[in-house]
Amino acid sequence: MIIPLSWLKDFISIDPTTDPEHISKTLTNIGLEVENVNHTSNALKNFLICRVLETYPHPNASKLHICTVDIGKQDPVQVICGAKNVKAGLKSIFAPIGTTIPASDIIISQASIRGISSYGMLCSASELKIETDTISNADTDNNSIVELTEQEEIGMALTDYHELDDTIFDVSVTVNRGDCLSMLGIARELSASGIGELKPVSFPSIDIRNTPVHSLDVQAPDKCQFFSIHYIQNIQKKTTPIYIRQRLSKIGVKRVNAAVDLVNYVVHAFGHPMHVYDADKIGKKLSVKTRAGKIDALDGMQYEVTSSDISVISDEQIISLAGIIGSEDSKVTENTTNIILESGIFDPIRVSQTGNRLNLHTEARHRFERQVDTEMPLKAASVVASQISLICEGEIHSQVQVSSNVEKNICISARSLSADIKKIANISIKDKEVNLILRSLGYHLTKTSNETLITAPSWRHDVLCDRDVIADVIRIKGLQHIPVLHIPQNNIQHDTSELSIKKFLTSLGYNETISWSFISKEEAFQFCSNEKELVQVENPISDNLSYMRQSIVQSLLKVVEKNLERDAEQVSLFEIAPIFPNLEEEVTVISLMKCGLLTDSNPHIPDKNVDFFDVKGDLEALLKTMNIDLDTITWCTKECPQFLHPNRSANIMADEVKIGHIGELHPFLTQNIKVRVISSEIAMQKINKITSSKKYFVPSNYQQTIRDLAFTTALNNNLGAIPKAIKNINPLLITDVKIFDIFSGPPLEEGKKSFAIRIYLLPQDKTLDEQLIATIMSNVIDTLKKKFSSHLRS
Repeated sequence: MIIPLSWLKDFISIDPTTDPEHISKTLTNIGLEVENVNHTSNALKNFLICRVLETYPHPNASKLHICTVDIGKQDPVQVICGAKNVKAGLKSIFAPIGTTIPASDIIISQASIRGISSYGMLCSASELKIETDTISNADTDNNSIVELTEQEEIGMALTDYHELDDTIFDVSVTVNRGDCLSMLGIARELSASGIGELKPVSFPSIDIRNTPVHSLDVQAPDKCQFFSIHYIQNIQKKTTPIYIRQRLSKIGVKRVNAAVDLVNYVVHAFGHPMHVYDADKIGKKLSVKTRAGKIDALDGMQYEVTSSDISVISDEQIISLAGIIGSEDSKVTENTTNIILESGIFDPIRVSQTGNRLNLHTEARHRFERQVDTEMPLKAASVVASQISLICEGEIHSQVQVSSNVEKNICISARSLSADIKKIANISIKDKEVNLILRSLGYHLTKTSNETLITAPSWRHDVLCDRDVIADVIRIKGLQHIPVLHIPQNNIQHDTSELSIKKFLTSLGYNETISWSFISKEEAFQFCSNEKELVQVENPISDNLSYMRQSIVQSLLKVVEKNLERDAEQVSLFEIAPIFPNLEEEVTVISLMKCGLLTDSNPHIPDKNVDFFDVKGDLEALLKTMNIDLDTITWCTKECPQFLHPNRSANIMADEVKIGHIGELHPFLTQNIKVRVISSEIAMQKINKITSSKKYFVPSNYQQTIRDLAFTTALNNNLGAIPKAIKNINPLLITDVKIFDIFSGPPLEEGKKSFAIRIYLLPQDKTLDEQLIATIMSNVIDTLKKKFSSHLRS
């Protein structure tokens, strides 16, 4: 919806000092999003009203004229002009030196044209990116220089002429707010928000005593709640007033003739679509009904009308698709002398269905399918009829109307809206203010002994219950009044449901499998050497399914083998299912298995096969999403499951409790597939018991400090617990610790290895000084020496 501020001010008194940006923000805050604000004066500043005093031919160019131009200053200026309509006494628009021409972005400068100096430019409407008929009644085209009337003051700024200094709001109106598809509707909303006072709107009363010459029959009352026609005769060929032409131009509506322009003007002013017919091109009997046929529409297209479409018919001819578009055969032209003005209310669903089927979008359809003010049809028609009578000197001869099943305003009862608003939005607001807001929006309030009866205005079809009324109060009061509730920062609960885990693993490239919990005896003994721990099925469905599995690894390995047999280059699988460690226990685990290429083959990087650390990284990422602090996780290489590689596997420990394992499968299991297979398994029940006190990340305004240290230690020394031990030295300052290098061999002593750590320090309240950093590094060195028998390398 395009809203010119100058037009809006016809309906609301706005303080001249009010910033248009404030109006824009207010509209957006109350649910009418402003997508763009255009200040027309920006493009037209510096242009002046001028008069050509005299003109004579250019001595060196037959098509040019030398003009002496009065621009309201002491001395006139000389301008070279090539327009055919330039003449002495002509009032036009002058662009001084330094002015930018909107259509071409050319900056006017002093120029010598065929040896004669020119000190400005006389402008055409096309050069100003406006249309001639919006600023002048002269019969000239857009490429001739503008011819103004005698009323304008010489030297006056162009932006002070006929509302050219304007602000245009492009408002996005949601489908439930058809009442805001008009200047009146927007003005009503702004007034309720405190931007000015709504001006009283008076509609003309038309005294018609003539006997109607037309009959009207509404045969589809369920699809047409109201229909009226005004017969206006003997209209004269007149020009639409400049201010109406200019306002229609601003909102992008094409000007046709005075009668049609006045209808379009009132439609956008009050929001109710209407249509005019040439009365001499149609019959005396009009009917509104559903009937199949064809219509040659005003847009030059022929449409197939079905028996479900609402039509206006005269002499068995379809003269309009009701609420959408009229016919070419009945259109009003410059030569029309008698017209019929139609105003009605049509079923929004049927209008929308017809428009969608025909892919036909019009201003009328846009409003009717969003529902119109049920009290506006006659009011809007009276404005159009009186204006046509005034401007075109026509006689309003007669009126006919039919009304049935007009929707009544909905009435809602409420005990205490202020209490409900407090409960829903936590906004404290007094009943007096609630009533003031509702009345400003057009609601009618009736107080009874124990409740308030709230009647919605006739233009608000989206108000169906008390919650809609409350929403109106809240948006006008302002969403900024809803208190901010801070989320507790400690003990953030992450979703650890199976579904969220499956979604995350899928995002990492894993594919889910679903397999039997039963395995063969041979497979069972491959994974457990103690027969007493195995769970045997008493009545198996097959000899190959006679034991309960103790690990999902057995099932996943079969899937891996089948994929590799089909030349799969990479396999990534997961399954969440129960395992049976013994006869008394059933444990749900998350099992991962990965092998083959880490990524697809790429000519820019060498191929890399999946290794232990790739799966470890995936597992750590999963644990993070489950809100498990990785500092509580350690990796122990002792007493790993027998089906894992003895030197490439680890148990996963959380606070010294085993929650799972990870590692490369034992070569005995993968000898037939000749590829390294990495597997991991963690118990869900044990994960859910791990508590975490992770907090929101708090950004610091101070510089981070990074320090690297290198140590030597025994070759068999486990380094997994070192990062956590260093963080515990000063948890507030040490934000992260990473082991980024491990080395063994010469020149180190035999049985020794070297490792390097990177320590990240981030202060929250002050910049770190060297003395504090040195103290922390000293504590790190002492800690590693005492707890891990690690010594700083020289």
